[in-house]
Amino acid sequence: MKTKKIFLASSSELKEDRQEFEVFVSRQNNEWVRQGAYLELIIWEDFLDAMSQTRLQDEYDKAVRECDIFVMLFSTKVGKYTEEEFETAFGQFKTSNKPLIFTYFKDAQISTASANQDDLMSLFAFRKKLSSLGHFPTIYRNTSDLKYHFDQQLEKLVSSGFIELNTGRSGAPDPPPLTVPAMPYLAYGSWTLRNAIDEMGQDWSNSVLKFTSQEPSPEGLRLRGTFTWRLNLDLMGTEDVVGFYIAATRQLVFEGETLSNNERLAIGSYSAFLSADERTLTDGRWGSSAVDPGSPGSWEATR
Repeated sequence: MKTKKIFLASSSELKEDRQEFEVFVSRQNNEWVRQGAYLELIIWEDFLDAMSQTRLQDEYDKAVRECDIFVMLFSTKVGKYTEEEFETAFGQFKTSNKPLIFTYFKDAQISTASANQDDLMSLFAFRKKLSSLGHFPTIYRNTSDLKYHFDQQLEKLVSSGFIELNTGRSGAPDPPPLTVPAMPYLAYGSWTLRNAIDEMGQDWSNSVLKFTSQEPSPEGLRLRGTFTWRLNLDLMGTEDVVGFYIAATRQLVFEGETLSNNERLAIGSYSAFLSADERTLTDGRWGSSAVDPGSPGSWEATR
């Protein structure tokens, strides 16, 4: 049985959402446990003050660092400790490339007459922090939305191999192990370009590449995503791209499909190599055709 630990962080106002999320995970386990996978959900109600000789939050932070997936729910406020848990998860991800981080913002109606100013300020400050990190929360209106969105993410994690399911029939002999490399999860987070200089010397650094989907393919992965292009920090527009990750060489090759601004941008083709720690795209090249993606410009990116 392969276990993935999910840490669920949220403020007290979302107690019902946490309970619904817990029920969803339990039902998912009913299906997956027969396929050799189990999701261990960790929520703050599971902790007791007696567990820690220092403070309870230390136990939370320790659990965050040890989890595989970090899920955060927030709505009208972001408490001090909930934000600390996010910072712990984000810091751990930068160090070890895990946990995967999913943030969900509940779009609730707020009464201006009864709203707490400090709560709203904490919310605005946290959303600004997420934006500066290139991390954008998924918006949900109710628990049905929340469960639907997270179910989609679980499907992607299964497709990428992050969560492994045994699809063989019960009692059947295990097939021989395949000598194929584990696939990276490129669709997590955003890739910020740096040292992105074209043949005219123009600086496209701080543009952002976001892979919106990845699917297994014979050579590795099929990719789909979007470039948000910035020239000297000024927003130029977006470019939708499709391509492949080639597992044998760790190379990404993709081409533009559509542009949001044909006057300022041109369809391009791109290539780069994924670093061993899966946090950097190196030796990036771009061009005007798939035949020669290497001549006009160079770039690299980090997440």
